[in-house]
Amino acid sequence: MEKTQGMLVAFATAADDVAQDGTGRNSPFTTALLKRLEEPGVEIGLMFRRVASDVITNTGGRQRPEIQISLLSEYYLNQNDRLTWDRIKDRDDVAALREFVIKYPSSPLAITARNRLDLLEARAREDERREAEAKRVAEEQKRREALRQQQEEQRRQEALRQQQEEQKRREALRRQQEEQASLLKRGEQFVAKGDLAAARSLFERAAEMRDARAAFALAETYDPIMLRRWGEQGFAPDIAMARTWYERAREFGSSEASQRLLMLASQDK
Repeated sequence: MEKTQGMLVAFATAADDVAQDGTGRNSPFTTALLKRLEEPGVEIGLMFRRVASDVITNTGGRQRPEIQISLLSEYYLNQNDRLTWDRIKDRDDVAALREFVIKYPSSPLAITARNRLDLLEARAREDERREAEAKRVAEEQKRREALRQQQEEQRRQEALRQQQEEQKRREALRRQQEEQASLLKRGEQFVAKGDLAAARSLFERAAEMRDARAAFALAETYDPIMLRRWGEQGFAPDIAMARTWYERAREFGSSEASQRLLMLASQDK
């Protein structure tokens, strides 16, 4: 403890007065002194003035301590708060600061400790806020990335589905074309043999698949011009049926069907 010059003399009561003994273990003066000695960081002159004030209050003014001070500098009896503060002042220890404020509430350093504590707690709250915001942003980015991947997967699945559907459509078309070609070929073979009934059945099946060649060939089996060319005597011509299937053949894309329809028109005349 640092030495100081001067002197402090405290009297329990004023000159020519008798100090009271009180009703408890200690006298009013001793009680006040013991209480104020527990307060850390209080300059000794201020401490004894507080002791005098406590005694006057507790005795109803009947006992009035006197204090004589000739100290040339400040002097402190209880410096536990300063010793503790020196250990924690350079640390960002919230728990230690909080404990200091609780343990030394009347210390002049308590204000500094509270301000430091408020600053650290505000900084901690700001760090928590930033951490929460960073977490929210990260979660939002994660959610968007998951959504993007989900959408990408949906597009991939849709593209795959369309590809598979296109493959199925092409395969079905290929099989249909093969079947049409087979029906047309077999029908032509029956025409060559003179079996128009069998040929018509095969041509009609192919024509129902919108095959222009089959519709055209079926129309020929009813066309009187073609029947005469083939020398068919057992099958009567049917201009109406010929016209119907030539029109269907034209609808399906046959370029020759229009000319045959004109020829049929001339037959009607």
